Amino acid sequence: MPKNLYIGAISTVLPRECGIATFNDDFLESIGGDSRIFKTGSYSIIRNPLNYQATTSPVEMEIEQNNPDSWKEALEDIIKKTKERKKQGIETGFFIEHEYGIFKENVRNEAATKLLRGFFNNDIPNITIAHTILKEPKKNQERIMRNIIKYTNQIICLTPSAVDILREIYDAPREKLIHIPHGIPKLNIPEKRDELKKNFGLEGKTVISTLGFISNRKGIEYPIEAFSTLKKEGEKDLVYIVAGTTHPEAKRLQKEKFGDEEHYRNFLINSAEKLGLNPIQFDNDNIFENLHNTKDNTVIFLNKFLESYEFLKIMKMSDLGIVPNLSPQQISSGQIAYWVGMGRQYIATASPYAKDMENEGVGFLVDFKDSNVIYKSLKFFLKHSDKERKTLELAPICKGATMYWEDVGKNYINVMERIIQYKNE
Repeated sequence: MPKNLYIGAISTVLPRECGIATFNDDFLESIGGDSRIFKTGSYSIIRNPLNYQATTSPVEMEIEQNNPDSWKEALEDIIKKTKERKKQGIETGFFIEHEYGIFKENVRNEAATKLLRGFFNNDIPNITIAHTILKEPKKNQERIMRNIIKYTNQIICLTPSAVDILREIYDAPREKLIHIPHGIPKLNIPEKRDELKKNFGLEGKTVISTLGFISNRKGIEYPIEAFSTLKKEGEKDLVYIVAGTTHPEAKRLQKEKFGDEEHYRNFLINSAEKLGLNPIQFDNDNIFENLHNTKDNTVIFLNKFLESYEFLKIMKMSDLGIVPNLSPQQISSGQIAYWVGMGRQYIATASPYAKDMENEGVGFLVDFKDSNVIYKSLKFFLKHSDKERKTLELAPICKGATMYWEDVGKNYINVMERIIQYKNE
């Protein structure tokens, strides 16, 4: 196919603090050099009418997620521009980054259904990237997913379990489902783990980390409790880094319920203090400089929205990750994908995504809301020598080699290309 393909994305975009915005930014950046692509663009889903600036791809239009008329206007714009491009010999394909929250799908406003029905009726090639697939959906959620299956051309599932759930719970036809893994950026961080620790004042420490957005669904209190048990047993030179800002939606809800948008974070800090872990928090951008001032702290909070290079640098410095999320239906995890991409093992609660990774030898699974099981997993890891820990990391190193965005993004476009060819036959 010549360079005549426009790729559009309907998604949140950076600088909105949202995991899907980061996913979309990484995806569009990865396909920017594809010789088949004429142009990319985003229809940016926003909470309110503010003018966000995309970091990778131009914003064609902003969609107010709570405003049904805004979704209607976006569809009309897509239909119009698709027809105009077609007259110029340019094909159009759209990726819909679906997650129930950002599409504001309640009884009155089923945004994804109406959007995809419009694509279907106007024969616009489209692929839905399913970031949320629920094994135990509410009635409204099940109806929405069944309509997505009905109207979209193809659904990209980020894990094999997602394919199984869509077939078993939603009766999705197998031919509409394809598994392509969650992509990860390939950033060059030349320093070795020990060099990073030395550079940031953590030389000789065993560094264990949890990264990403903070909310009460993350279950961080359970590893904190596990660390207190380890400390009571005399484990030394152990550091737990919790890096990431509080999710904006969590801030809003906590402000409404408790009058404190950082209620959960403050609960974690107070808990760590009571457990004798001497926590410390830094609220500025100089996160790596701050680490030099943590010699006596077991738990370190870095309150910052992490750029990809910061995310990966902390991961590379870490000996182990912890992903203690409380959602048993989590079908996708950017944090787990990043741990795998950086070649690090991790402890994770047994979500479908984590189970699929564990089937490939990656990760140590634990029960939900169980600090004792996390403690036992930490003890298991800590008893290994440095050489044995390196051996444990071979599985994520090899798995991560298959997940780089430069390959994953190309596969997304390959699928879209075939859909367009099919429609043109």
